[in-house]
Amino acid sequence: MNGRGTQFVTGAVPLAFEPSCPICRSREIVALKAPHAGRSMVSDGRVLPSALRKASCNACGHGFHLQPPTAEERDGFYDADYDVGLRDVSADLLRARQYAGHIKTALERHDLDLPASPSVIEFGCGSGALLRLIAEEWNARRAIGIEPAARLAAAARSKACPKVEILQAFAEGETAALGRHDVALSVNVVEHALDPVAFLKVQARAVTEDGIVVVVCPDGNRAQSELLFLDHLSSFTTSSMSLAATAAGLCIVARSALDDQQSGFQMFLLRKGLDADDQSQTDHAGLSAARNSYLRGWSEMEASTLDAMETKPYAIFGIGEYADLLEAYCPRLTDGAQLYVVDTPGQTERNGKPVISLEAFRRQGDLIAVAAVNPRNWAFVKRKFSDLPAQIVHPYEFSSL
Repeated sequence: MNGRGTQFVTGAVPLAFEPSCPICRSREIVALKAPHAGRSMVSDGRVLPSALRKASCNACGHGFHLQPPTAEERDGFYDADYDVGLRDVSADLLRARQYAGHIKTALERHDLDLPASPSVIEFGCGSGALLRLIAEEWNARRAIGIEPAARLAAAARSKACPKVEILQAFAEGETAALGRHDVALSVNVVEHALDPVAFLKVQARAVTEDGIVVVVCPDGNRAQSELLFLDHLSSFTTSSMSLAATAAGLCIVARSALDDQQSGFQMFLLRKGLDADDQSQTDHAGLSAARNSYLRGWSEMEASTLDAMETKPYAIFGIGEYADLLEAYCPRLTDGAQLYVVDTPGQTERNGKPVISLEAFRRQGDLIAVAAVNPRNWAFVKRKFSDLPAQIVHPYEFSSL
């Protein structure tokens, strides 16, 4: 610990400046372990040749980059190759349905009535699937989607119904001319913002005086995989969101942790005004320690899993987000796999390796299967392999996670 409070843990790179929390400005921060010495991953699965250097605030619990990207670097994350939501259209639609259900339930639970035909604006609308559902289910008189990534904006525009208008832009750009709306929505976007307070101010300006701001983001109150994404510039706790919202002229009406397939995410309902609950004094040193332990576990995972399997041949079960994370932070593990296995293949190969069905894998003999699935789904996947001769393992079993 230096004289002004910053704690640099093992593996952190010494900095030429004194960092502080971008939300509460505290210098009581912890520089976190990098999950890999020279690799990091953007949320669409692309791997970049730089270490992931994040920090955690002991005062408000906010997670952030020790040295945030420039606006130009941020724009590069969402260039012409950015394709989140386009690789699996059916999964994207299911996700949209589930989020629409969560939002509807939350509004009803807290007696937040909308007009019969509300006007809705969504910042970071992605493929447009959620906005289309909401426009239809809410009988919206107007629905505007703002999306900075060119491929996503084009996909959203190609499927937009007459009520839905899609614009390619960053939320912080020239969007004030779009008027005020009954609901301003952002789903898994605020964590990508260079300045989250400025982003929330955009949402605040976009609603009427009694309008509702809906923010969904990863749940930063616990250490989890969202820490592993290079383009996640913020990890919000309830405390840090409360502070950011207050700075943006908003107050939290309700906060809920989501469940089912959205486990690991949280939803905030906000309105214009000041938050009566000041949560800035909560001690989050334990969360900082948990985040560091989590990232350290990822840094150990590659070597420990390979050691545990010795020289036995193996396959990777799964080709989704967790497989992307393994390829980013455990490249020797995925490079050494003979093939990929999924329940029903939608593609024949991945990174030059065959992709086969689970039924075909039954005929592969004694190949070990390495589960590339979220740990919350591990028990279910393990049962799926219970009648197979192949052993299945999960990499987190061999690390300190």
